[in-house]
Amino acid sequence: MKTFTARSGSAVVYICAALCVFAAGICFAQGTTAHTAAAGPAHRSVLIAGGDYKYRPYEYLDEDSRVLGFNVEILTAVARQAGLEVSIELGPWDEVRRGLAEDRIDILTGLANVKGIPVDADFVKPHMFIDYVLFVRTGSGFRSLENSRGRSILVRRGSPAQDYLAAKHGENRIVPVDTVTDALHLLSHQGYDSALLPRRMANNIVAESGIPGIEAVGEPLFRAEYGLAVRTGNKELLDSLNEGLSKVMSSGQFARLQDKWLESRRRHFIDPGKLVLLIVAAVGLAAMLLLLLMVVSRNKTRMAEMMAQVNGLESELESRLQNEGNLRSEKNGLISLLKNAPHGVLVLGGQGAGTEILYTNRAVTEISGYSAEDIAAVEAVVERALPDAAYRDRIWHKWQTMVQEDFPDSEPFAMRIAASDGEIKHVDIQARPLGDGRVIVMFSDITQKHLAEEERQRLDEQIRQSQKLEAMGQLAGGVAHDFNNIMTSIQGNAQLLLMEDGMSEDASEMLEEVVKATKRASELTKQLLAYARKGKYQVVAVDIHESIREVVSLLHHSIDKLIDIRQDLQADRPMIMGDPTQLHGALLNLAVNARDAMPSGGTLTFATSMIMVDKDMCRKFGHDISPGEYLQVKVSDTGTGIDATVMKRIFEPFFSTKQTGKGTGLGLAAVYGCVKNHHGSVSVESEPGKGTLFTLFLPTVGAAKKVAASPIKSEEGMIRGKGHVMLVDDEEGIRALASRALRKLGYRVSMCADGAEAIDFYRQHSGEVDLVILDLIMPNVDGRTVFREMKKINPLVRVIVVSGFSAESAAAECLHEGALDFLSKPFWVGDLSKAVATYIV
Repeated sequence: MKTFTARSGSAVVYICAALCVFAAGICFAQGTTAHTAAAGPAHRSVLIAGGDYKYRPYEYLDEDSRVLGFNVEILTAVARQAGLEVSIELGPWDEVRRGLAEDRIDILTGLANVKGIPVDADFVKPHMFIDYVLFVRTGSGFRSLENSRGRSILVRRGSPAQDYLAAKHGENRIVPVDTVTDALHLLSHQGYDSALLPRRMANNIVAESGIPGIEAVGEPLFRAEYGLAVRTGNKELLDSLNEGLSKVMSSGQFARLQDKWLESRRRHFIDPGKLVLLIVAAVGLAAMLLLLLMVVSRNKTRMAEMMAQVNGLESELESRLQNEGNLRSEKNGLISLLKNAPHGVLVLGGQGAGTEILYTNRAVTEISGYSAEDIAAVEAVVERALPDAAYRDRIWHKWQTMVQEDFPDSEPFAMRIAASDGEIKHVDIQARPLGDGRVIVMFSDITQKHLAEEERQRLDEQIRQSQKLEAMGQLAGGVAHDFNNIMTSIQGNAQLLLMEDGMSEDASEMLEEVVKATKRASELTKQLLAYARKGKYQVVAVDIHESIREVVSLLHHSIDKLIDIRQDLQADRPMIMGDPTQLHGALLNLAVNARDAMPSGGTLTFATSMIMVDKDMCRKFGHDISPGEYLQVKVSDTGTGIDATVMKRIFEPFFSTKQTGKGTGLGLAAVYGCVKNHHGSVSVESEPGKGTLFTLFLPTVGAAKKVAASPIKSEEGMIRGKGHVMLVDDEEGIRALASRALRKLGYRVSMCADGAEAIDFYRQHSGEVDLVILDLIMPNVDGRTVFREMKKINPLVRVIVVSGFSAESAAAECLHEGALDFLSKPFWVGDLSKAVATYIV
């Protein structure tokens, strides 16, 4: 067997050394920048180094103006190894750069070198790399510099980011600031669009300073080599610094300083390509060393050193594999987050109708009901989710506009879709390009929000309509009151003329026509008062079933035989408190309205039931009624129906779709006023060609109880009598008519024009007055107040109350407190004579 001699072992050692030199050369061959000119040795005995005084943690002045930082200590160590004497001075970065150009400074403590951007300096081998990324305000929607013309971008003054933007994105507004910290604060609080900054440094500042609302987006825009720099052409100084840096790095001092200042150990500063070459060379070297150690078995110390190096390489490889595992874990986490997101997410392969849908998450199926197989292409999902062709065209046009504008940052737009089961869903849609031709589409289910908004709008419209009808009711009531006073004067005087002797036949006939006209006018004012909710003079228990039967009996004698009248009276407690005349008129008006809607015949149905109204139903009716038990009355027909435009105005007074002369437009208005006057609610449902349904909700009562007297009915005969009548009315025409009629019938009459005068007169003449006729509606002091003051003077005062209209609380209260009866305007002279004759003593 052949053995190795000591000479052979030495040769092997020489070979190993050569291989080590070769490996190191591979790693650092590209670290030195090419030089443009040669220069002699440094011309100063003490070299001047310059740096930025506000560039933490690399170089800065502390509170005591001490020169500190990673770059400062690196240069100090390099100078010591190279045998150089260096004085480090920090100041504004622009001033330092000019100092190098003007030969006042020999060395820069740190300068970034970006490929493709010329710099007037020569670089020592880089000892680290800096990634520059775009920082934006969280949620701003600004994600890249593509198509960003006119955007404001913050940079550190004199940094490679400023040079990079000037060269490649000069169309933007570049805003230089003194420090990275300044840039981050301005971005967070002053409304700038973005900042291009060193990723590691900016992230550290954000974390340490707690600057809110900032995030880094996208991949690095460029990578800069970072290291010491000298004036162009100073080769001698450059070589000395490179030599010193190599010694600092090989001694481990660089790594210790890096741990001290940058908080993470980053010994491997070369790029990934070099790292691979290093690993290959190191593995080859390790294999050769193991072979040599087997041959040179006596050199145990050398073997142990080589094994340690191999173990180090194994640890490095394990670390890289662990990092790859962490990346895979992070990727899987993001995929899981996307998959389980509450919003629907689709990824489209392009922007056209035939584009393939590359991905859909779980929420897409949960919201729409469509599986990934159902919607493999955009065209398929559009056809199914947007079945209405016109609506589909509008949405597609909006999509095309977004594509042409390159999906501008904007608020989501709302649209409706048909789910797989046909249910209509409302969603918010937002789309963004991914930069490689693909598009991500996100949508949220806002159906409940949309329905709530529709309900709010419906209630608002209902309230507006109710307020409008209320205002019109006030107007109608005022008109009716004044109209009644006028009709009373006309009607009464005509009747008095008819009582005169010697009246010619023609004159008598004309006066009869006047009386007939006032009767028709009186009916109109009754309907107006019903709408205005000011004509309810009785409050008695009313059986609605009995009222319906009376109306049906009347209709059987007057309605077309082609109309079938049906009754479905299921309510077990059909009693309500109210005015039977008004309620009868309301039911008759609804029946007449139904008759007119069925000129060719049909079915008219009256139906009743008991219903418990809860808070939700009250909201539906605009809070017109309170929760509780109600009698529900439905009047329906199978006629022509009502369109939506007419339905909005159906309860307005004087609104009619009938031909001129065939309707006053007060029938349904009176129904509305009557139901409201009885503390109920009325609704209407209809579609053209499908008939109409009116539903009345009226509060029920348990037992009948009369709480008001009936208004005096008209009688044609005149009754004479004697006594002293006190007449109180603010209308001069009414006073003149009533006094003339009463004197003609044999009574003595005293008149008062207002409430205050009446109280004074009665206080002086109460013992002489046999009967008071008192108008309830007067200015200043109303009739109810006058009545109460008279009772204080004489508790046995005899009073008949009169009004063109009266709210329930006025007439009913007076009757309850002792008034004898109620006389409504316009009244007949015969009514007046009967009332006075009945109650005067």
